[in-house]
Amino acid sequence: MNKNISFAKWIKRFENEDSPIGDLAYDIKRDNRFPKKAKRRNTIFNYLVRYACKAALDTFEYAYKEYDTEKQN
Repeated sequence: MNKNISFAKWIKRFENEDSPIGDLAYDIKRDNRFPKKAKRRNTIFNYLVRYACKAALDTFEYAYKEYDTEKQN
C-alpha cells in the first residue's frame, strides 16, 4: 500500500460492502465536508465527533487501526 494514501482513499475499497465499514465508506464518499485528504487520526476523529453517531465513531476506530496497520507494512 502507498504509505501516503489518505484514510478516505483507503476506505473507498469498502464502499460497496454490506458492513459497518462499507456504510462509513459510503457516508465519507457523499460528505463534501469530510476532510478527505487527512492522514492523521485526530483530524478525522474530531470531524466525526461533530457530525457522526457513536456507531460511526466506533467503526472509524476499528477501520483506522486497519488503515494504520497497512500503512506500517
